[in-house]
Amino acid sequence: MLLGPNYPAMPWLLVRRSSRRGTRHAFCRWALWFYNMATRLRVNTSMTPGSAPAPISSAASICRDLETALLDPEMLDEGDAVPSAEASSAVKRVLDEAQALLPAPMAHPHIEFFDSSIRLSWTNAQANVLLVIASSDTRPSYVYYASLKNGQVASHGTVEPTAPNLAHWLGQMG
Repeated sequence: MLLGPNYPAMPWLLVRRSSRRGTRHAFCRWALWFYNMATRLRVNTSMTPGSAPAPISSAASICRDLETALLDPEMLDEGDAVPSAEASSAVKRVLDEAQALLPAPMAHPHIEFFDSSIRLSWTNAQANVLLVIASSDTRPSYVYYASLKNGQVASHGTVEPTAPNLAHWLGQMG
């Protein structure tokens, strides 16, 4: 099978819901996330050897991806409410402020909605960082971090969902 720019040989990736939750549901969500990440890769043909890359506004691109995900009804689990506009604006504010505190652009997180909260997760071999902004005051909002050493959790905890806290833990990811 040939995979063209529109990936016509991969229609099975578009299956996002199954009648029962379980391995198939998780695999389909992972496969779709992988497909979306693979199609985002772009080659900058305007760069010449020795020139500096154009500045990347990664917080802005994450916010655009978040807006797109909020408009996609398939991103919500059955019975879950859409995250509130206040939660969306809080996430955007934290991302913009955290990006200003970081020395380099932040990586694209995995975007997920659960129980009307917005969850952004960053993962690599050294650490995991999860930003959770709840839509209501009854649910907590937090930044969860876990530092890993030799595949084991060395330290973990939660802190307030502020830009300095998010920037600190994203900076620890290396």
